[in-house]
Amino acid sequence: MNTLLSLVFAASLATCIGYILVTLWGLASDYFYNKVQQKTPINRREYLEYHKTLCKHIDFYNNLSTSGKAKFVNKTVKFFKTKRFFAKEGLKLTKEMAILISGAAAQLTYGIEGYYFSHIGLIHVYPKDFYFRLLNARLKGGTSEGGTMYFSWLDLEKGYAIEDDKYNLALHELAHALKMSSEHDTNFSDRFAPYINRWEKIGQNEFDSIKSGHQSFLRKYAGTNKQEFFAVCVEHFFEASKEFSQKLPEIYNHLCVLLNQNPKNKDLDYRLDSNHRRKLGYKAKKWAVNKVSANDISNHSWHWSLSVLIFGACISSWLIPMVVTSFLISVGDILLLYIIVVAIGSVLQYKTIVKGNLMDLKIYIVYLICGFGPTMLSFIFVINLLVPIKESVEIYKTERFYMSSRAYYMVLEENAFKHVPKARAVTFRGSGLALKDITHLKITTTKGLFLLKNHILTEPIYIANN
Repeated sequence: MNTLLSLVFAASLATCIGYILVTLWGLASDYFYNKVQQKTPINRREYLEYHKTLCKHIDFYNNLSTSGKAKFVNKTVKFFKTKRFFAKEGLKLTKEMAILISGAAAQLTYGIEGYYFSHIGLIHVYPKDFYFRLLNARLKGGTSEGGTMYFSWLDLEKGYAIEDDKYNLALHELAHALKMSSEHDTNFSDRFAPYINRWEKIGQNEFDSIKSGHQSFLRKYAGTNKQEFFAVCVEHFFEASKEFSQKLPEIYNHLCVLLNQNPKNKDLDYRLDSNHRRKLGYKAKKWAVNKVSANDISNHSWHWSLSVLIFGACISSWLIPMVVTSFLISVGDILLLYIIVVAIGSVLQYKTIVKGNLMDLKIYIVYLICGFGPTMLSFIFVINLLVPIKESVEIYKTERFYMSSRAYYMVLEENAFKHVPKARAVTFRGSGLALKDITHLKITTTKGLFLLKNHILTEPIYIANN
């Protein structure tokens, strides 16, 4: 029972230390990408506020790498801090509302460097659809040439509640703002406006077909006018990218170039590479490639769990046999410790790795068995050797000796060998005492940080009988 408790303690302590190290690494990564790389002007508390809201509402954000999230937060913050938000008709405006609208702007322009809708100044948020006097109609949203946007919070929130229904009020209205701003914004890329004209020509036949009442993958509202056609395409682009690319591949692919991102490419921060542009007859050098995804491509689909898997399979497989010989632990106890470690690790990491879509269940099981388990065992054994916390000395009476070509073997008194592994015979290569003078054996052991016994030292001694 004591042995089992000791192994459970070792496994639990090692897992806690590993969790702390991973957490600290995550904090360091957040700091580097947000404060050093992106220079985002917010403190840690504000960052967590943005991060929590974006994680809650925007799946696009959840699929990004650490560096991708930092870029997304940076764009969200800059939109948030350069607009004025007003609640209308009794609505209580919260920071979460403003962050979500700002996050939608970051999503739409994620692939476009250095652009933050500077043409837009005012954002009015209503509790639900509202009466717009100039049009004498009730609206869910609107965008004016003068730089004011209008949103029904009920419909805006509903747009992100269901990620694949092809309806997203925030993206729809921001698409209007994007198109307007390409004509008014002084810091906007001068390549966007010419290319959107090209994109509209590519979509002309589909627009005419919808306007004539024919069935389409896009909803009927896209046939209202060219502005609505673009806005509806943006909604479908983000909420049904796979189906869009299959049903209307040419329109979809050129929209990828226009926005410099590919929503289907979730594993690589939605990166659109130059080959995609060349296939469409558009030279890559004419368009700014997403800096984060182009320069940091090695980090996009990588996660610390993959490093653990490689370390466990390739390094721990030979490291464990090297260090375990120094321990007073049986093969059965090693196996039991391994099982406990894997069991604890599987429970603690399931939500992050499997629910977070980093691995499917089969790969996750392989990761636990071949990666996490061996890695944690090697971690426990190495740290236990390097950090001793307690030393004990025990003396046992010898019964007899025998000799082989390599060493002397000392047989200890009956039941004395319970603390020494494998057999009751201890091998030693000589001492300052003659064999006839040896009466006892002094055994010194140490316990490491994980309370496992290691470092057995034996010394033949003489104790006179009184």
